[in-house]
Amino acid sequence: MEQAAVVYGSGACRVNTVGKTFNDVWQSGSGDLDRLRQAAAVSRDATSATATELDRGMWPAELQADIALVRDADFAQAAILAQIAAAPTWDAAMANEFPAQDDAGAASQRIRSRLGLPADPYAPC
Repeated sequence: MEQAAVVYGSGACRVNTVGKTFNDVWQSGSGDLDRLRQAAAVSRDATSATATELDRGMWPAELQADIALVRDADFAQAAILAQIAAAPTWDAAMANEFPAQDDAGAASQRIRSRLGLPADPYAPC
């Protein structure tokens, strides 16, 4: 479980750190399309890499279902981020909607609990 905690924690930190930067730009309403596209591209790449890592990992049986929920949510989020990174205008970028993350958020908290990681996803980062 210790190795699983390291792998999961590092991926979560990667996604959460760049995701926070993206969210700051996304919610700013600044109209700075270049900055938004750049933040979306960085977040897309981190999210996709983490989802791939989750997909390829050898996870303990008790984590597999929750890992699958988080992985699928990450792939879905990466797809939306890709659209934002390629948006021709600020309005086109803002027209994108992210899928609900409730199930993945709950799964992530269960994974963190089982791996002995802090509930706060930013704490170990």
